[in-house]
Amino acid sequence: MYSVSIYSSRITFPLCFARHTWVVLESPVFGVKRYEIHNFKNHSTDTFLYINNQKPNEGMNIFMIPGLYKSKKCFRATCHAIYSGNDMKQIVEYIETIIPKYPYLRKYILFPGPNSNTFTKWIFKKALPHKVIELPWNVFGK
Repeated sequence: MYSVSIYSSRITFPLCFARHTWVVLESPVFGVKRYEIHNFKNHSTDTFLYINNQKPNEGMNIFMIPGLYKSKKCFRATCHAIYSGNDMKQIVEYIETIIPKYPYLRKYILFPGPNSNTFTKWIFKKALPHKVIELPWNVFGK
């Protein structure tokens, strides 16, 4: 089965009034992958992109200092959309090819963006332009 999902969670303290989004892809070829942009660099790729940094449906850590401390408790994640079925095969494969082409892999600005929410919106605009995704008011980003 192939699927594309969008999730969100409250952001780590002290900005927990806002929400962070990410994309989850599922394929019989590679299993399940969670893609997201964080506000701290992934030193293994020298970008802000993280793949499978957390479980697909796990929310953000309530408190975190990158590289030093992560609380074990996480905010609850909300799934906003799931598109699944064998007809999603081409879309999942397409998303896999466009992620490395995201224009802001090496740039992050908390507000107004580009940020994690800019990434999620960019993927859906490119891969599923005919779908309307209703995200909460507190999903900030260009």
